[in-house]
Amino acid sequence: MTIEKITVGTQTFIKINLNSNLVEMGEVVIVGYCIQRKETVVGAVAQVSGDKLRTIKMGGSIENSLQGNLPGLVVIMQNATPGEEARSITMQIRGGASMGNNTPLILVDGVERSFSNIDPNEIAAISILKDASATAVYGVKGANGVIIVTTKRGTHGSLQLDFSAETSMKTATRLPEYMNSYQTMMLRNEAYRNDGKWSSIIPDATIEHYRLKDSPYLYPDFDWMNFYFKPAIDQNYNLNARG
Repeated sequence: MTIEKITVGTQTFIKINLNSNLVEMGEVVIVGYCIQRKETVVGAVAQVSGDKLRTIKMGGSIENSLQGNLPGLVVIMQNATPGEEARSITMQIRGGASMGNNTPLILVDGVERSFSNIDPNEIAAISILKDASATAVYGVKGANGVIIVTTKRGTHGSLQLDFSAETSMKTATRLPEYMNSYQTMMLRNEAYRNDGKWSSIIPDATIEHYRLKDSPYLYPDFDWMNFYFKPAIDQNYNLNARG
């Protein structure tokens, strides 16, 4: 609020203009269906700006970048398979409150939806409401907390173009080393002999084909671990226009 003092004196007509008072996003907090200044908020609310999220290079979905940046928010990834991260991530605010579903309510610009597929460059701020005083307006849906995502809005002025390019590589930290087919067959025969399973022993002529590798289609010796776990390259290009 901007205060302006005008001396009345002998004036019979006073002209008053309302001036806009712009505040930065960092000075306000989105609570429910309104915006409050930080010093007036009494509920448990945490907020992180979109500019800060873009500086965090966690890879994968946006949820990974929130871990450790919003107090009270716990992000758990149950499946690290490339491409499956977003569907396997669960979030909890202040831990589990019940034996059932503890997923918080997620709102993107007031609409209940997931934000895994939102471009981080479009996010202006993310707030989490953690206690009853902050989530009261949402009723029973806000019992597990609320995550509010606010995207950027258009601005007046000249055209502004932002371009970014990112390249990342995903590879396994460590893979087990397996024996080849010939070594595997030899040890399998040894196990059969120790267990007395004489009818299951593989003939020496068959094992010889695995050793010579003379018929790879009938007696294969293929390294599937090396085939499936090759380094993967991710490329991301983003162009934003405002104004």
